[in-house]
Amino acid sequence: MSPVFLSTLGLLVQLSVCHLVHEDCCDLTKVPTNIPANSTTIKLNFNRIRNLEACSFLKNKFCTELHLLQNVISDIKLKAFDGLMFLKYLDLSENNIELLKPNTFSALKNCNILLLKDNIISNLQVGVFNGLSKLKHLDLSHNHIVRFTPNVFMPLMNCEILHIEGNLLSALEFGDLHGLKSLDTFALPIYDCVYRTDKKYDESRKKQQNNNSFLFYYLNLWKGIPVLKSAIFSDLSSCTKLFLNRYRIRIIEEKAFVGLHTLKHLALERNQITAINLEWLTPLLSLEEINLQFIFKIKLHGNQSSLALSTLQRLSFCVDINGLGELCQLSNQSAAWPSHPVESKSCS
Repeated sequence: MSPVFLSTLGLLVQLSVCHLVHEDCCDLTKVPTNIPANSTTIKLNFNRIRNLEACSFLKNKFCTELHLLQNVISDIKLKAFDGLMFLKYLDLSENNIELLKPNTFSALKNCNILLLKDNIISNLQVGVFNGLSKLKHLDLSHNHIVRFTPNVFMPLMNCEILHIEGNLLSALEFGDLHGLKSLDTFALPIYDCVYRTDKKYDESRKKQQNNNSFLFYYLNLWKGIPVLKSAIFSDLSSCTKLFLNRYRIRIIEEKAFVGLHTLKHLALERNQITAINLEWLTPLLSLEEINLQFIFKIKLHGNQSSLALSTLQRLSFCVDINGLGELCQLSNQSAAWPSHPVESKSCS
């Protein structure tokens, strides 16, 4: 038994609720109406649920975990999650969700984890995350997002982990990440096989299969994020890990990393950067590791005396003829760099 506290007319009422797990895997096409009202965990994974209607879980007010993994959900009605006042974990991964309306999750005032990975979401409207002020972990990886709407993340002031890897973003603009002041990890890598071809789709997932086939073609034409613009990360004042791998970045503007004074790990591997200006790095006062593996023919320039990377411990890079290897020697050339040897790792 576990206590649940409700505030009614200023009085604190304690209820005892059993930890009851309700699990259905019977080829359901809609949310069943016979889920026990006192269920604390509801598992409806691996079914064929297509829509979440309004008030689908209205009587399940004690539920803290809702699992809807691998259904074929394409439409979530407004107020679908009404009644889930204690929900902390919501998994909507591997469905056919393409559009999320503003206020879709507004009833989930206590939700900590929201998983939306492996859907076909292409656009996030302002207001879609309204009500999620306690969210700590948001996973949007492996969707079809190409641009963020400015200020879409504003309600997520307590979010610490944001996964958006495996999308085909074409730009990051100032304002796109506004509101993410508590973010600890920002992951933006893309992998060689973003969309899996070995996954077995049944007929009900045919739409997603066709869409993924199109994206394989689009991936060949995709230009990535060629420029990291100034101040795009300025709201990420708590960020310690920034992963920007494989995004075909060619240019990093001088003030791109402004605001990242708590950053410890910076990964830029497998991009197309042609020059390193040391003045990029001046805002990174806590940086411990830089990963520049599989980037070739980089020129090193800028004012070494402007650096203050006394915390740098590890630099991973590829040896090349244009001087990237010199970056490891700066500890011996500049008093502004650490006096202890920087641990370097070559991919050659």
